[in-house]
Amino acid sequence: TKPMLEVLAQLEREDKPRYDLEKAKFEALDAAYASSKKAYLAAASSPEFALSPNVKELPTVVPQPVPPVPLRFTIDDITSQKMIRMAADRPQGLLAYMDEMKSWADNLTNPKTSENRSSWVKGYNAERALFDRVGDGSINIEHFALSMLGNMQPKVLRHNIDALGTDGLIQRFVFAILREEYMEKLDDPSVEITTTPEWEMLIRKIAALPPMEYMLSQDAYIAFREFQEWLMSITVS
Repeated sequence: TKPMLEVLAQLEREDKPRYDLEKAKFEALDAAYASSKKAYLAAASSPEFALSPNVKELPTVVPQPVPPVPLRFTIDDITSQKMIRMAADRPQGLLAYMDEMKSWADNLTNPKTSENRSSWVKGYNAERALFDRVGDGSINIEHFALSMLGNMQPKVLRHNIDALGTDGLIQRFVFAILREEYMEKLDDPSVEITTTPEWEMLIRKIAALPPMEYMLSQDAYIAFREFQEWLMSITVS
């Protein structure tokens, strides 16, 4: 899976010049805002204005700028609190990629940690979400879209599956079991695994598209329904 995600990392790196420029503009506008606000407060608190508020005209306060955020598609070793703050600024959604999901599962099933399981569950529906936190106040996410991709050993899954399923968290995953011939295959460090140019161009095209609502075609819906029926059959058995 790692080579398939390299295009996302490359898109993030390519965005750095845009972010640096927007950050410099923001710092200039923010300085102008701070200066105008200081002048406004000084004039409003002066004795002249207190005696004749309708005579003295107050200075204009320029609009407060919104800080830019760097382009970010993937997250890895992150807490639910940090994930929420990042998602609030990225309506395109985030992909939580974890090469080893054991520590993530341990944190979510440990009652002594501060991890908020509902944060991970809510991201599944890609809808509006409101989080109220003592330290951060209210965080409103108009489009909370969170995808997850990772690897977990069977014994780790068996150990945590009951605890992860109490609130429907584990039920939102689709499991792909590695075939035995691949599990027994030794890695060859001399072979560089790469993806095809068609895959990279497809991801770049999707990333460049404006926000839109996607609908399954009739053939895609039939294929997805067949997959659901297959998944239900192996789950029940």
